[in-house]
Amino acid sequence: MTLLEQPYIKDQSITVADLIERNSVALGENIEIYRFVRFTLDSDSSPPGENPNAGRPQAPLPDDPDPLDAAALER
Repeated sequence: MTLLEQPYIKDQSITVADLIERNSVALGENIEIYRFVRFTLDSDSSPPGENPNAGRPQAPLPDDPDPLDAAALER
């Protein structure tokens, strides 16, 4: 599932793409996502503070394209 297909976390009834489209129309501006960070929730039952990796960004998977390189190629 891509970022734009995911449900918006504050309103699960719309996707991230829907949110961007609504705000783009409301503002009269083109909205583009240049970069985002994926976070994972740890299912470890350790109390807060005992898991040093909790809440840290997850490194991109090796097959994930670098969004900055992709944007540079489109120009």
